[in-house]
Amino acid sequence: MTMSDYHQPGSHEMPHTAPSPAHGRCGLALRAVNVARSLRAADPDGFDHRHDSPPQWTLWKRRARVARMIAAALQVPVAWVTVTDDAHRTYRARSGPVPGDLIIITDISRSWRFVPDLTTTGDGWLLIDACPSCGADVPTARIATLADLGDHLDPDHNKKPVHEFYTDPAHQPGCRNTLRGCQVFGVTVDFGFIGVRRTGVRRR
Repeated sequence: MTMSDYHQPGSHEMPHTAPSPAHGRCGLALRAVNVARSLRAADPDGFDHRHDSPPQWTLWKRRARVARMIAAALQVPVAWVTVTDDAHRTYRARSGPVPGDLIIITDISRSWRFVPDLTTTGDGWLLIDACPSCGADVPTARIATLADLGDHLDPDHNKKPVHEFYTDPAHQPGCRNTLRGCQVFGVTVDFGFIGVRRTGVRRR
């Protein structure tokens, strides 16, 4: 990422006016419909079936809370945030493994992706970006505030990937940035890929 990918504060701000009560009601209705359509397009199954059972409604409410928390932390409108199933990382539930959360923030010119940081109590996230070796979407930085994201994007900051970068299950087979690709004295050593899922560590 470069600084050109990052919009300076204020670049997305709209002029603030004080609408009349009638305009306010119309504005809310229009925004509500637009957000509903956006969420249905992003996660049609989750959106259309959110009322089908108590567990599905609970999942929907929890993800809505996640969206509000990260929107507040990164100072973006909550309507920009979508939380959907993570195809690579899972939770362990009583009923068996269930998909983790993939958090997508749709900015003016790009999308930002995050997954929960399991070292926090729900108020921190891992920024997802492409692995420079295999191109897979993997964790790269630990984010709790807008300043954390800015520090990671700052070209003057020497970036060091988080530990999860090397152990994430999304890496392509043979990627040199996983434990499978570690080298000792110039010789590639196959330790057996170790991928951290949301339940801990798995081997394959």
